[in-house]
Amino acid sequence: ARPSLCRQRNDLPAYKGSASLPDGLPDIKTAVPGPRSKELLNKMTKRVETGTISFFIDVPKSKGNFVVDADGNRLLDAFSQISSLPLGYNHPALLEAAGSSMATMHLANRTALGMHPPESFQEDAIEALML
Repeated sequence: ARPSLCRQRNDLPAYKGSASLPDGLPDIKTAVPGPRSKELLNKMTKRVETGTISFFIDVPKSKGNFVVDADGNRLLDAFSQISSLPLGYNHPALLEAAGSSMATMHLANRTALGMHPPESFQEDAIEALML
């Protein structure tokens, strides 16, 4: 049975085996945006346009489908970085792949893929997508 959001946290079954499952339920500690996000926004506004920023996130603390903001609020990330993170935040396999020498080379030497992709692009894509 699926856990109800109305249950107490200690009544929920353990979520194990997947980085994209939650460590817990959303946990709201402050208003969103909170004081730390507002402080960062005020500082950034002095240098660049910030009209589209909702709040700042703490990427290292975010996990799976939950994003943690600069104020420690854990929120279900329905925006999901515009689907750039289908495995969720800090997925171990994705972090491992990102640390590879191939990923480092592509990051440091990003080419215009639509005009002149690297010679190994097709093979790299097939391997990365496990096709």
